Amino acid sequence: MRLIALLFAFAAAQALAHNPSDSYLGLVVDGPSIEGQWDIALRDLEVVVGLDANGNGEISWGEVRASHAAIASYALARLTLRSGASACPARVTGLLVDEHGDGTFAVLRFVATCPDSVTKLDVDYTLLFDVDPQHRGLLRLEHAGATRTAIFSPERSRQSFELAQPSRWQQFLDYGREGVWHIWIGFDHILFLLSLLLPAVLRRTNGRWEPVEAFSPAFWNVFGIVTAFTVAHSITLSLATLGAVALPSRLVEPAIALSVVLAALNNLRPMFYARRWVVAFLFGLVHGLGFANVLKELGLPQGALALALVGFNLGVEAGQLVIVGAFLPVAFLLRGTAFYRQVVFFGGSALIVLVAGIWLVERSLDVQLAIFAAATRPTVGSYDNMRDMLVIASAVRTAKSSFRGSPLCSCGTSSSTPSTRWPHCAVSRHRQHGTYYALRWYTTRSTLSRTGT
Repeated sequence: MRLIALLFAFAAAQALAHNPSDSYLGLVVDGPSIEGQWDIALRDLEVVVGLDANGNGEISWGEVRASHAAIASYALARLTLRSGASACPARVTGLLVDEHGDGTFAVLRFVATCPDSVTKLDVDYTLLFDVDPQHRGLLRLEHAGATRTAIFSPERSRQSFELAQPSRWQQFLDYGREGVWHIWIGFDHILFLLSLLLPAVLRRTNGRWEPVEAFSPAFWNVFGIVTAFTVAHSITLSLATLGAVALPSRLVEPAIALSVVLAALNNLRPMFYARRWVVAFLFGLVHGLGFANVLKELGLPQGALALALVGFNLGVEAGQLVIVGAFLPVAFLLRGTAFYRQVVFFGGSALIVLVAGIWLVERSLDVQLAIFAAATRPTVGSYDNMRDMLVIASAVRTAKSSFRGSPLCSCGTSSSTPSTRWPHCAVSRHRQHGTYYALRWYTTRSTLSRTGT
């Protein structure tokens, strides 16, 4: 019982810090040349480099630009590219700023040159691992029209890639791993699933929750819920990835948070107990759009589009089944105890409502509640005051470039026009509609006091 309580406490703590620390590394290999783009979250760079030079709690483009050398030095010192036994030294060619669904990122563009044509690439990635063991580096490697993906972690910081045409099976496995990883770090998806699973071992009788008598009804209840959720998010994941459906993340992310709130509230005040699979299906359509945003960040190999899509989707299902397989037997064993009904079911549902409600406010208003800001940042040294990072409150994503999109702000590019609102920031021109967009930068400030060693 204590283990279950600790797991819920851990999940809540992690959920409050639901935006994981990720960076996006794109490499395109062409003969001996490697062209790279590395998107690193500004919230992470503030911790390790320090971007807010004047200490006013706001980060301007001028401050990011002034830290160009420090950002480049820090990042490239933690990325080593080798072709066989030979190093491929890299040099930065540009610094930009772009927006992802999980925040604002510095974009380093660089070029690495190897002595000979690359046939096997060794990548050693150690960014942020010394200060945040939960950080992950998401790699997209392109060569001769083929695309590979990989995830770097402290346990797998050095990986090798044969640049011969990857087999379709290898591409399938690569995207399958990405799907598993996404569901395991997607705390909003996990909490939605748990909200539907919590009452699976109970039945509603005369207005009260009572334990089911056998495992079979609980199993088939879960089977219907998981199947409905799977079918629904598979539909919208496929449609959104293929471009048939497009909704901005500023609408999708609050809708996902709202789905978690409603699913957990239904446990506290049942409104649709008998047809929870319908709820799983309807909200699963929304969650599929969230999965699609992640898959778009990774990029899809045009020569194996369907295979990569199926691999990612099955990876999501595999990660989901692990969660169900770990939860259901334990829940069934504890179903008749007051601990399960009062602490796990009611207490867990109330906690999920609280956490998801915070997400809903933050995502809808594009702010971060200061009282929870400390939970979302790693602690380094003895910072007395740690500024919460800037949030893009009003920006329109520009047209896609060769990597993942034309950054919103760039420095010294002839194709950009200076913004009258932000004279130090050049705003990229939207290639399709020919309009210019200004950025509004909002920040919240949080105070993080640390005692002891």
